[in-house]
Amino acid sequence: MLSIRKRHFNQIPLLEVFPAETEGQIIPAIVYYHGWRSNKELVLTNVRKLADVGFRVLVPDALNHGERWAEVAPLPSFTFWQTINANINEFNQIVAHATELELIDPARVGVAGVSMGGMTASALLSANPNIQAAACLMGTPELVNYRKLVFAHARANSIQVPRALELSLSWVRAFDLSVHPELINNRPFYVWHDEQDKRIPFAHVADFYEHTKNHPANQQLTFVHTNQYGHMLTAGIMEQTVQFFQANLH
Repeated sequence: MLSIRKRHFNQIPLLEVFPAETEGQIIPAIVYYHGWRSNKELVLTNVRKLADVGFRVLVPDALNHGERWAEVAPLPSFTFWQTINANINEFNQIVAHATELELIDPARVGVAGVSMGGMTASALLSANPNIQAAACLMGTPELVNYRKLVFAHARANSIQVPRALELSLSWVRAFDLSVHPELINNRPFYVWHDEQDKRIPFAHVADFYEHTKNHPANQQLTFVHTNQYGHMLTAGIMEQTVQFFQANLH
């Protein structure tokens, strides 16, 4: 049986999902991030699968989402990147607070996410050497190329992209694992993407794989691709993700 608790860590609303029999124990933890315009409750089905095998899963509502809902700013992708940036900056707060409550061991933490959440997980792997394993599900580690794609799409639709906006997003490059594969530091990294995905191009993820697969810091990469699901996470892929964390997060 699972326990599900609503919590607030430093004003960050989240769900804590864990096996009820581990109450009061420190167990391996996964911080799981939802996608764009989603929320923590909508990913519970997948989160339960991770908790069922013994993980404590912390599922925050991202900035501008869920309990922190805000409308999308008129500037192209501003709210999207603001949300990912907040996820990156809030991760250490979540880990520190959970550690203080004696819920987790900060040396046994993984990250995972779907779509925008997968991009968050990839960015966090670049920024946090203590993360033990990460899973990017139908997101992309190629943040810079995705930013370029979004801006190109805006311009193609006669939407102005202010130069100041582009400059304000210069931070994205520092968290792009295709630019800095050395930051993976040979940690287990699971990446799944479907070739029919119309929202986040498969080509970006395939490019990441081709350009980093022989890098000495990326020798624990698991790259899985399918050709039938589009932008939809399936039960089978989630089961593979669970098995990945069982093998690599103890």
